[in-house]
Amino acid sequence: MRPIAFYVTWFFLFFYIVPCVPIVSAGEASNDAPVPRTAYIFCTGVELGHELPDESKSPSKTYYSSVFSVYGTGHDRIHKSVQAAFTQFLQQKYSYHQLPEGSLEYPVMCDSLNTMEAAQKTLQSRLNTPGQDRSDAIETGWTYDQPAA
Repeated sequence: MRPIAFYVTWFFLFFYIVPCVPIVSAGEASNDAPVPRTAYIFCTGVELGHELPDESKSPSKTYYSSVFSVYGTGHDRIHKSVQAAFTQFLQQKYSYHQLPEGSLEYPVMCDSLNTMEAAQKTLQSRLNTPGQDRSDAIETGWTYDQPAA
């Protein structure tokens, strides 16, 4: 018969120590390393109506990109690059008026989803919001050209 210390040691080992050890197979990334993934993104730029020289007001407009994919790690950094690129595109092609720094509104936003289908469905639901006049919606066809890594 084994001493009680033997059973206590094994009990402690299997129920307290082993569950705390991460199981990583050869070739898998550790928990500390960011795992690259694909995200499906579309962007929206809102331009509020502004006063024109003749004192009339321009209509508000909402610009939409197409859905596109990006791959990599550091999606916050990629997300900021995408927003900046879409803003620049809108300024060059549509003379987009960006809201001043510090505004409460966020004029350019990009939504990131896990599947192409989910991103396309979300974009279409925004474009087809029932009960709203969508004459202000402009589909630009823009996509992000991700720089090579």
